[in-house]
Amino acid sequence: LKCWKLQLGKKPYTIRRLTTKQIKSKYRTLARLVHPDKNKDGRAEEAFTALEKSAAVLTNEEERREYDRIERKRARQKREEKMRLVSNVVHLIQTNVLLVIRLAKKIM
Repeated sequence: LKCWKLQLGKKPYTIRRLTTKQIKSKYRTLARLVHPDKNKDGRAEEAFTALEKSAAVLTNEEERREYDRIERKRARQKREEKMRLVSNVVHLIQTNVLLVIRLAKKIM
């Protein structure tokens, strides 16, 4: 599945809190803005197609569950990656502190 949150202009945690009725309402509002008959921008058709696909996924319970599962997994992976980075930075700082202490002892 694509990252449908971009087409609806919402963050994933916000989309999970929206009801199907709210998603349909937001879809209708955005559809009026980007419908190729109403919007003469050359990208309107592409935007409308992406919006339709997004709404189709998010209003179908089975596909929405899959979307939510993927987003939770992606969020968990991001958190784990941040924790690894923090751990690496802490290790580098500790290593540098020990080196400074050793150098200071040699100088004294």
